[in-house]
Amino acid sequence: MCLLEPLLSQTEFAFKDDRLGMTLQEFETKHVSPGRWVSSLQTYVAGGWSALTDLNNRPKEKGDWKWKPDLSCNESEGLSWCEYATTVATVPVRARATFVEQRLAVVMLSYSSAEPSSPRVEQALTDKFGPGARIAGSQTGLYALRWDNGISVVEFENLYCGSTGTDLEVWSAEVTEIVRGVYCDHRDGTKGDTVIWYVHKSLASLAMTRWRQTREEIREKAIAEPFSFNAPLQMTLQDFKSKHSVQSCKEVAVDITECLYSDQFRGHGLEYDSAAEAIFAESKLAATRFWFYYIYRDDLKPLLIRDFGKPATIPGYGFSAFDGDGRRALQWDEGGSIVEYEVEDCSDGDEYDKMTKILQGQYCGANYSSSGAAAIWHIDKGLARIVLSRHKDAVENARKKARSDM
Repeated sequence: MCLLEPLLSQTEFAFKDDRLGMTLQEFETKHVSPGRWVSSLQTYVAGGWSALTDLNNRPKEKGDWKWKPDLSCNESEGLSWCEYATTVATVPVRARATFVEQRLAVVMLSYSSAEPSSPRVEQALTDKFGPGARIAGSQTGLYALRWDNGISVVEFENLYCGSTGTDLEVWSAEVTEIVRGVYCDHRDGTKGDTVIWYVHKSLASLAMTRWRQTREEIREKAIAEPFSFNAPLQMTLQDFKSKHSVQSCKEVAVDITECLYSDQFRGHGLEYDSAAEAIFAESKLAATRFWFYYIYRDDLKPLLIRDFGKPATIPGYGFSAFDGDGRRALQWDEGGSIVEYEVEDCSDGDEYDKMTKILQGQYCGANYSSSGAAAIWHIDKGLARIVLSRHKDAVENARKKARSDM
């Protein structure tokens, strides 16, 4: 027997013609309209992007016209989601349908609680399903109306009771409360939306089980994934330019090149967008530096320690909290290379002064000032020494030339 058969034997509630338990394929077929006629050749939309047009009235203008439904569907963490616009009692609402194993488990409808026609929506639900059970929320003025036929639930919430967490975590907490028969049981935040839920109890429980299983699989896979740099040390300048989004490159000394670029720093299934700088010696990557917003710093430290082991603590000057002391950096000496993590991107000198300090086991001098970001350095010792030597020669030659011109 199919696992879903006992779950789908009875489903009485439906939003319009969208029956809880229907297949995703049925749903997508039913929602092929409204949409837009789009011409890929002209990148043109009939009536403009804001206009929904008629499936039966193909534009008369020349073009490679294709029909694009307004329904937007995607998959995330073991579930499928479809979002679209519709109406309830003539009130425009935003809708999200959630599917598990290709079956409709939950429909969530939302609109602004300031909508003057909201009482009409509440009355329309009562007219359709009969008097609903009233559930008081955890705050004064919050209430929900609930219709429960044993298999599925319809719930009208005068205010969406919000919570913190990812989108799916919030969704799971909300649906769990509906299945339990409570409203706004423990969360203390509200959003200015009125919400209507259509929930198939068994399918919703299955959806949350699949979500938790998928999230655990992702977590286990992420833990096994090593922390890595997208630009390995000693890669050639030519390869670097072909593989990265390079903003600019300049030669600062003989065979020494600096490049600014953007990157995604990866570790344990996570990606962190960063600005970055690469320094090349004789067209080989000698060092990279990544800048990160503070929001990432608590995530980065344990990932680095997990993969590189116990770090050395490099003292310096500073003022912001980092394990109770912002005046230090963490450094991993890999023999031929160094990784250094700075909770404050120390800006008391240029990058060549900083590279010198890193090779010498120093961090942030007395003239330290914060750049407002965390930073990670990845340095090849041998190539870094070439960089510093060539840069020192270039600076000295510039000084000599300046003196001779006086």
